[in-house]
Amino acid sequence: MSARVVAVTLTPVKGLRVLSREQVVLGSGGVRENRRFFLIDEQEPMVNGKRHGALQAVVADYSDSARTLSLRFPDGTVVAGAVEPGRRPAPRLLPTAPAASAVPPRWRRRW
Repeated sequence: MSARVVAVTLTPVKGLRVLSREQVVLGSGGVRENRRFFLIDEQEPMVNGKRHGALQAVVADYSDSARTLSLRFPDGTVVAGAVEPGRRPAPRLLPTAPAASAVPPRWRRRW
């Protein structure tokens, strides 16, 4: 049996718009830049585009080598900067979810 890849899409932040890529580096854990980050809030253990469709309009870009993340919102606003871990939120995610750190306030925005 053979397989053929016809498209590769990814997003650095789970639930945000996926973008096509011509090339990716595939490691033992998958594509390092794909869904590297996720959103949580007070009501939901993990926020995603299934419940909040407006998130699908936000475009994220992440540079693993520079450790920088940018979010481009539909109105043209861009929030960007270095990724620095913050305090650890209470463990209320799925048992298989990776360890998480909160981000500084500059990254937070009401959807």
